[in-house]
Order: sequence, then C-alpha cells, then structure tokens
Amino acid sequence: MKKIILLIVCCLVALFVMLSIDDKLTDDTKTLINSLMKTNDSEAFVYALGIYAAIDENPVVVGSSLLKKYQESELNDSYEINEYPATKKLSLPTGELFCSFREDECLNILFYSGINLEKLIKKHDVLTQRIVTFYNYFEYTTLTKPFVTEPFPPLQYLSAAARLQLLNAIHIHRNGNSQLAMSVLNSLLFHLRHALSLQDTLLGKMLFLQELSDVVDTMSIIYHQSNTRIDKIAPLNISEKTLAQIFAREFAAHYNTFEYISKQTEHLRKGVRVPLWIIRLWYKPNMTINAVTPYFKKLALLSELPHVQFVEDIKKVNTVDLSTSNFRNYYGNFLIAISIPTYDKYISRLLDFDAKLILFNHLNKNIKTTPNPYYKYAVPVILDDRVCFEGPLEDRHLIRCLRTK
Repeated sequence: MKKIILLIVCCLVALFVMLSIDDKLTDDTKTLINSLMKTNDSEAFVYALGIYAAIDENPVVVGSSLLKKYQESELNDSYEINEYPATKKLSLPTGELFCSFREDECLNILFYSGINLEKLIKKHDVLTQRIVTFYNYFEYTTLTKPFVTEPFPPLQYLSAAARLQLLNAIHIHRNGNSQLAMSVLNSLLFHLRHALSLQDTLLGKMLFLQELSDVVDTMSIIYHQSNTRIDKIAPLNISEKTLAQIFAREFAAHYNTFEYISKQTEHLRKGVRVPLWIIRLWYKPNMTINAVTPYFKKLALLSELPHVQFVEDIKKVNTVDLSTSNFRNYYGNFLIAISIPTYDKYISRLLDFDAKLILFNHLNKNIKTTPNPYYKYAVPVILDDRVCFEGPLEDRHLIRCLRTK
C-alpha cells in the first residue's frame, strides 16, 4: 500500500513539474524581439509628447518631463503620473470642420461652410507652427516601453494641425487661387509622407495615412472645381509603406504584456489572489508568445508585397494556427484569442492608398478604364461623388476611393 501511495505521489510530483515548465523562446521569437530598433534619444518623439504645451512653454521641455514620468511608471507599478494640467494645454481645435471624410456631409462643410477659415487658422497658428517643426525632424522613435497600455503622444493634436493646413489650402482655393492651393497641398503631401515614413507605431502610421488620403481627396475636388493643373503623385516607397518595424513593436508589446501577466497574482476576479505556482500550471508566457511568432513574421513580409500578391498571400496569413496546448497553457490560449487583432486590414489600407494614387494620376485621362492593381482586367466603380476600386478587404475608411465632388 505504501508503495502504491509513494508511486502516486511521485507521479503527481512529476505531473506538477511537467505542467509547471515553460518552453524556451524559439530562435524566431528572439530574432523578432531583437529586431526592434532601440534608442534612448528621440527629440521628435519628445516634441510630439509635449506638442500641447502652453504657448509660453517649450514642447521639448514638457515632453521630456512627461517621458520621465512614463518611464518611472514602467519600473514602478505604484508610481502615480501627474499629467500635464488640462487647463494649461494648448487649445485643441474642434467642431464640424474637423469631421471625418467618411461622413457624407464632411466635404460639403469644408468647402461651403460659412465659417471664417482665415480667422480659425490664425487663432490656432501656434499649433500650425508646431506641426511644421515636427515635420522638420528626420528621426522619430517611440521611447516608451512597448506595452498594450503604454501612453502615446496626443495624436489628436497632430491630426488637428494637419487639418488646419488642409483648411488653409481650401481657403486659398475659395479665394480664387486654385493653383496656389494645389501647391500648398503638394507641400503638405510631402511633409505627411515624411512623417509617415518615420512612424514606428500602428496608431501613428494610420493617422498620417488618413491625413494623406484626405489631402489627395481635397486635391481631386479642387481639380474638378477649377480644372487646375495637377502633378503626378508617386506611389508610396518602401520606407513609407513597410510595417516591419511596427509589427516588431506590436510583437514586443504582446511579449512584455504576456510576461507581465505571468507575474501577477490577481487573476480571474479582482481581489482574488492566486499563488504564482498555480498560475504556472495553466499559463506559460514563452509558449504563448512562441505561438504567435509565425503570424507576426508573415505580417512583416505581407506589408511589402504588391497588390496582386497581397490578394493571394493574405489567405495564408489568416490560416496561421495561433493555438498552443490547452492542457499546459489554457490561459495562454485565452489571451491569444482576446489580444491578437486582425492586422491585415492595416496593411490593406496602405495598399488602398496606392490604389487611390493610381486613380488620381488618371484624372486627366480616361479614369473609367484605369486598371485595378488588385485584380487583372477589373476597372473602377464610378459613383456620383467618388470613383473606387474593389479590393480584397472592406474599405471602411474610403482610402481606396477618390472623391470627385
């Protein structure tokens, strides 16, 4: 009987040890983690953090102060961040002139609103000056630790500033100088593309891409209203289009988050403490991150493909198995299911923008026969106020469409 009990105990101990052991990080996982560009200095990022500083304060000084607080909170969970006082922040322009181009009436408001554009632009000239300073940086690296809940620069200020520049061009066009308005928009296009190429976060990349899309739509409308001469716009280059570094950062954010969760003793229900040795039985952070590594590797490659190849390869990416052992890593599987978004839509937006540029470059030709870059022999869909290409994914942001009215 004692031998049987001893055997059972030994088996239980062996089972416990087996269930507690995590996998080692794979070579591919290590490579992806190490591929993230690391630097301790980026004035462009610091400037963006503090772009809403009061008129009499330097955005770099304010941004540096905020960065120190954010980095301190990364080392100490109990550290309380004192954010920059809302009462001191630069005024953020809002209202109907800052509508989304997806809204049916947005462009009518921008072109025909009775709001005094000159007065509005002058009121927020400090913000406009600051976005010009931001454009003049030739580097940009996010200095906060990649994490699911990490703080980001106030992107709404960057977006509002770009809209003010767009409104300035519309104001010039409405005053009868459409050619000058087009020159202003071409200059804005150049600066936005520069900012796009430097972004290393998904939020930043998508923000500047949307601003670019809005500029091209505005140029198209001015062309249709004035028949002003337009210049051909080059497609996105590899530095503007690639998401390799961004996906490396997204991967690092998930890796850091999975590691953080493995050290927390409050699980399932707030206030209920669970010993770490029990957590280890049903959650393996290394096994979890190893499971998603192939998915992120394929995403990085997918972001650099041409349109036709993207249509074919997107099916392969979506069939990557992200699951691990339910027996050894039940909670890890749960985390993967709730935390890994569908990233292919972001790659698609960049390709969709290139498709918009193709439509724009055919404005003074026969746009109805413009070849669709996604599908051989397909032509655009002509609507009352826009012309659109069909594509493999839904275009909720209308980036694949070119506005004509």
